[in-house]
Amino acid sequence: LGVTTWRDGRRAAYSIMHDDTCNASVDNQFEFAEPALAERGLVATFGAIVGDCLARDGLLDKLEGLRASGHEVANHSYTHRNL
Repeated sequence: LGVTTWRDGRRAAYSIMHDDTCNASVDNQFEFAEPALAERGLVATFGAIVGDCLARDGLLDKLEGLRASGHEVANHSYTHRNL
């Protein structure tokens, strides 16, 4: 036995983060990114702009779908100013 550092005892890891989730400018994360990850057996972190997620119908369910598929949903702010 031993201590494993990476998921499923893998020897290395690569982090993928999708930024600004729930913002209308990146809706393709749900249409393209998540299915492509699933097809390859990969998981990623989706950085959610909470205010956008709450303001748009159906996005909380989509976030739950990401989580249920093994992805991490991280807080990327409540309101994200478009600088």
